[in-house]
Amino acid sequence: MTRGRVIAAAAMTTAISTWVVAQMWLAHHAIDLYRRQDEIGRARLLARRPDVVLAPVPAWHASQWLLPAVAGAVALICCALLSGVLAAGGRRVWAVLLPLAFPLSALVGRLLDGNSLGLAWSMQPTREPWHWFALGVAVDGCTVLSVALLALRVVPRCDAAPSATTSLLRTIPLAVVAIGWWLIGHATPTSDDRILLTRTLLLLVAVAVVVTARLPVWARLASPLVLPFVDPVLTDGLLENYHGSTYYLHRVAVGLAAAAYVGCVPWLVARVRKLSAAGDPGGSGAADKFAVG
Repeated sequence: MTRGRVIAAAAMTTAISTWVVAQMWLAHHAIDLYRRQDEIGRARLLARRPDVVLAPVPAWHASQWLLPAVAGAVALICCALLSGVLAAGGRRVWAVLLPLAFPLSALVGRLLDGNSLGLAWSMQPTREPWHWFALGVAVDGCTVLSVALLALRVVPRCDAAPSATTSLLRTIPLAVVAIGWWLIGHATPTSDDRILLTRTLLLLVAVAVVVTARLPVWARLASPLVLPFVDPVLTDGLLENYHGSTYYLHRVAVGLAAAAYVGCVPWLVARVRKLSAAGDPGGSGAADKFAVG
């Protein structure tokens, strides 16, 4: 590895570590402020009503601020892995666009209905939460963009993969089925539903682009299992038990369906053509003679 790549790898590690530490501090700060507000409210109530018996304010636990920070760290690391894998597979433009699309997908819904990669942004006790929301989307987007550009510098340049246009077109039937299935149970989608559908479509696109890149088989097979963790709500839900394993398995099923459809359709078409050519080697010549006669 050259000196430039070593410097880029160190810069990428520093950017990820700084972001994770900032998320931990913000989450800890928010939980501490919530507890102080509860203590102030309890003291004011006791000053007005000294005869009231109130339980003490419960102490906060480290999991209340650590788990959201861990969920955001997992999401950012998955974005970095996605950039590195796509760059290694010859899709350098997608290595920047796809990871950047995940934090920006929070803008699809209404203000504060979605979340960016960092969950600590929406935990802050403030009267103007949209400031924290906008700051979170901007910071997370810039962080993912910088990490993706550094990943392009770290990963050696290789031959470009075939155009992803065909792969994207093959995901359209899956997207139609997924959206239709969702609309059956949600006739009037809310803002949260729009964000969920957008991230599901991004998952389909990401799996399709990875599966058709110049990558080893194990990397292609692992993409539907890893890419769902780009959404920090999934990781946080699994850690804090408000999302069961079924929520993750649904995402994996969508990714596996996309991988199977996008990866198997070209093989099946080539196989059918090969069998047709082997079964009728002189078919074209016979057709020409018949046409002349």
